[in-house]
Amino acid sequence: MSQTYTYATQEQVQSALDLMSISDYQMLCDRARLYITGTIYSEEMDLVHEALDRVLNGNRRWPIEVPFTTFLIQCMKSIVSAERNSLLNRHIKTENHFGSLGYDALSILSPKTPSTEEIILQQERLRQLIDIKNQFLAEFFDDPQAQMIINSWGTGLTPLEITSKMGCLRNEYRAASARVDRKVQAHRRKRPGL
Repeated sequence: MSQTYTYATQEQVQSALDLMSISDYQMLCDRARLYITGTIYSEEMDLVHEALDRVLNGNRRWPIEVPFTTFLIQCMKSIVSAERNSLLNRHIKTENHFGSLGYDALSILSPKTPSTEEIILQQERLRQLIDIKNQFLAEFFDDPQAQMIINSWGTGLTPLEITSKMGCLRNEYRAASARVDRKVQAHRRKRPGL
């Protein structure tokens, strides 16, 4: 059974807005702070004002049965959801570019979507890690088992899956893993933080 709503008039919206307290605005800002990460809104009040603007100009209609602040929170969530969908659509168009850098397309759907600066830092960090991985592969050019372990980094494969894929015994895997671990530890001593 579908529920029908009675929508507020512009006068009722203005009256509800006039009756809002400072704590109501603070609560809206607190909620907006949770929602704005990874959107075009740089401050929580930007999102609150966007929601209020849409309600006041009639683009969003307030069902009078719903508390006004609850409606505004849902309005803000809808706005950022539309913004994220827009970002996702732009992301899908450039997925080949980001995919080649290891950017996860699904991470844009998370509640904490990374900002442009965070994406750039992630990409730079990924490039550094790829360079390090390539250095290790070059150091183990004559050790296919060690290379298989290095190539499995970031794949989520378990040691059992790696040994199965390598076609080697567990002892051989452990020995190759120990060789790689020694190189990694030596590298970390030379370049802490990576």
